[in-house]
Amino acid sequence: VKIGQTLSQRPDILPEDVCEALKGLQTSNAPFPDDEAFEVIAEEFGAKGPLAPGHPYAHGDLNAEPLFAALSETCLASASLGQVYKATTHNGRDLAVKVQRPGALRQCLLDGAVITLALRALQGRYWNGDLLAIFDEVAAGVVEELDFRREARNSEAFGASIAWLGYARVPDTVPELTTRRAMAMEWIEGRHLKDLGPEEAARMTYSAVEAVTAGLCLTGLVHADPHEGNIMLADDGTLVFLDFGLMSRVDAKICEAFAAGIQCVLAKDYAGLVQAFVDTGFVGDPISWRPKDGDAWRSEHPSGRPLKDVMAEEVERRMDAAPETGSRFGALAAVLGDMGYTWYMFTPPYIILITRTFLTLEGIANQVDPDLNIYEIALPWAVRKALGPSTDAGAAVLRRTVLA
Repeated sequence: VKIGQTLSQRPDILPEDVCEALKGLQTSNAPFPDDEAFEVIAEEFGAKGPLAPGHPYAHGDLNAEPLFAALSETCLASASLGQVYKATTHNGRDLAVKVQRPGALRQCLLDGAVITLALRALQGRYWNGDLLAIFDEVAAGVVEELDFRREARNSEAFGASIAWLGYARVPDTVPELTTRRAMAMEWIEGRHLKDLGPEEAARMTYSAVEAVTAGLCLTGLVHADPHEGNIMLADDGTLVFLDFGLMSRVDAKICEAFAAGIQCVLAKDYAGLVQAFVDTGFVGDPISWRPKDGDAWRSEHPSGRPLKDVMAEEVERRMDAAPETGSRFGALAAVLGDMGYTWYMFTPPYIILITRTFLTLEGIANQVDPDLNIYEIALPWAVRKALGPSTDAGAAVLRRTVLA
């Protein structure tokens, strides 16, 4: 489902009709029976009486005080791991109540065991990275997503990390109504991308890319699942992020390396970009190369030139030949995928969720404006990070790209 959600934003990879069909995985997954959800709500929130006055789900002592003043009789949205109902408290506050799919944890663990066996068979054959470590990182994120108490903590942390922007926020959670399998949060009226006009869609997309890249370059806390169903334009014009089960936490030095890489892509400083690859662990140090797929890896080039220079020239040549569209992240990913046959590249586990984040954001941006360049949107944060470097490499990038 997570792969399908990501690919739904990439009409440059899949046909548009396929992408449209996959978008249903964002908020319109097949719901599970409402009575099962109501049973979870009653158990997790300790309801002694009805869930709400006149609610069709019969529970507890009918003479006891209802849990809510009102509760929708069917789910309003259904996602991969849960579905959402609208509730109103006795003091008139509207809430979104998220309920986990029954058996979701067991199913994820069973799926994980099967995938682990498959990856062990593939390990070292078709990929330079540690496939099991990569899967562990992704699987851990999915399992964490199944504990709504952790999601509530992620929501609070992410909300605090973007508050300084002034235009983005998250729904307030309700601690007394937050458990492992159910959680309540503030109900915010708003619209998703498909319901916006061109101007509003462009404004929301620009703001979302700006907010997420600020996390990558500055705060180190990145929303790892920013598909269309998880971002919304509130009726008051603010950008609202939803669903905080999958989050990326990036070390400060890695943030600096990413910021440097963004500057280098825009400045077409490919020597600096290769250094950013090394600093993020995407390329080893020393760099390894081979003439063709299947040959032994070498740490020297026949020309005697440093491999960093040779690699930088190849990246530049391939990027210059790539189609001129707003999809520069996609173009770079494709270039590096092709180069992986002759350059020894790694996929650090932490980078998988970040790559998913950027592919998703760029897919949304391309729908709104094919010329929208997410690197250009991220540049102010990259420059801000570069102006206060914490490493010698960061200082070198500052001198080369900003002060030159």
